[in-house]
Amino acid sequence: MLKKEIQAHFADAAAEKPQVAEGDTYQVQLGSKRNERTIKDKKKVFALMKKALGFDGLLAVIDIGLGVVDKNLPESATKTLIHEERSGYRSFKLVAKHPQPSAPPKAA
Repeated sequence: MLKKEIQAHFADAAAEKPQVAEGDTYQVQLGSKRNERTIKDKKKVFALMKKALGFDGLLAVIDIGLGVVDKNLPESATKTLIHEERSGYRSFKLVAKHPQPSAPPKAA
């Protein structure tokens, strides 16, 4: 949550320059924004890729998001088309076996 607040604070800062947020105890260093590329004309890219790779070659390199499939096809159709198994990532949680008591608040 704090990360999002800090990023929002610097949302309009120069994209190519790193930024620094100063606190009493920590300094947060934000790198410059990364370059992002997007396709402007999907239909044209699709046609050119199909011409370059052929239809089967194009199918081999494109990804169809499973969320899009689930949203647009009935489950009866996807049962035979989609394979599912438990092979994804595991959640990771670090838990202190012997938690340290909280430090008392500092006197003002």
